[in-house]
Amino acid sequence: MSTQPDTFPPFPSGTLIGRFEILQQLADGGQAQVYLARLWLPNQKPAKQILRHLKWFGATPAYIEAQALCILKIPKPRWVENLRDEHSYLLNSNLRHTRIIQIWDRAEEGETKRRKLPKGLWFTQLVDQHGNSIELPYIALPYFPSGSIKDLLKKRKFKPLPPGTAVAIALQIAQALQHMHEQAHLVHHDIAPSNVVFRNSFSFWRSSEPDCVLIDLAAADSPYAPRLRHVYGRRIYLAPERRTTEPAPINWPVDIYSLGVTLYEMLSGELPRSGTISTSDFSYRLPHIQHKLPNLSPELASLVMDSIEHDPNNRPNIRQFIQRLAATPEAKQPGKLRGPWEERSRLQAAFSASIAFVITLLLALNVSVFSSNQVLGSANSAPTALPPTITPIITQAPASPTPLLPTSTPALLKRP
Repeated sequence: MSTQPDTFPPFPSGTLIGRFEILQQLADGGQAQVYLARLWLPNQKPAKQILRHLKWFGATPAYIEAQALCILKIPKPRWVENLRDEHSYLLNSNLRHTRIIQIWDRAEEGETKRRKLPKGLWFTQLVDQHGNSIELPYIALPYFPSGSIKDLLKKRKFKPLPPGTAVAIALQIAQALQHMHEQAHLVHHDIAPSNVVFRNSFSFWRSSEPDCVLIDLAAADSPYAPRLRHVYGRRIYLAPERRTTEPAPINWPVDIYSLGVTLYEMLSGELPRSGTISTSDFSYRLPHIQHKLPNLSPELASLVMDSIEHDPNNRPNIRQFIQRLAATPEAKQPGKLRGPWEERSRLQAAFSASIAFVITLLLALNVSVFSSNQVLGSANSAPTALPPTITPIITQAPASPTPLLPTSTPALLKRP
């Protein structure tokens, strides 16, 4: 009896999966592969043209809508049940919130009546190394091209965010968590910079307020009806009580700890320093009380350290966290942020190249006009009489130019 593989080769660009066309792989996580895709429609632009546009110009909401861009999340065979759970959470009306990811339902257009599957759930067939066919479910999610907090910190080379911006982001995450805790009765269980994305992009030319969305509910669970068969989440952001050999039951303070570590990283550009605490049967790591949060108000520094307390009973609940965070002096500071320097350098390089091309073109046109004027000036000068013994030479008519043949257009991908 063969066992299912933990992973599978990534799908190349141009692969058709159901009604979707893969454009490129975005991530290969522990539980799933994530792809940028588009809804397959006739007469679409070539995939390379789409990717080139995204690389140089980014994507506006109008462009994303026009090109039917989305995210496909395909689980690895061992984690199929986690994706099914995430899909069921996303269908829960109690979880709908402007700060929480939702199912991308444009693919359901025209298929509502004939589909017997739940909304937003699709299936694809894979073949493992033993030749066995595996059916994997996958879901479609909205595409947010501006990246995550993790991407932003990387682009800034982990330079701390302005306190006002970090607090604004943390408040938005906390609002999403409050809705999850109180309305859907769910613990996210995987709060981390990579799981918070931005709707808006940060341009170097104009500052803007962050607009955050909380994603990835694969590790979510309910304290009232726990279903997790393993302890999930990024270990460095996971609460100490969940990192032991005998994890404590999942509860609301788990998210407070992860949010506190995320806020710490945004404010300092690094993770809390860790030490090791050992007992008779296990050891775990926890932040020191000594922290590196310079130039912050005592209120904000105290809230961050209270949130990453080792004892979950000493952490604030989500309502207390929001109240205390909103009352800090940093919450009244501007939250707007500009894009990273390297984004400016890339745009400046592209702009400089465009200017150089235009200047070169103008110079070439000027030389051409100057040459034409010289020819016309020679033609308008008084003609010299030809000796009678010299007859004019009749030149052959210039050959007709070779007609330009239209280049072939890329063949449309047809459904196999």
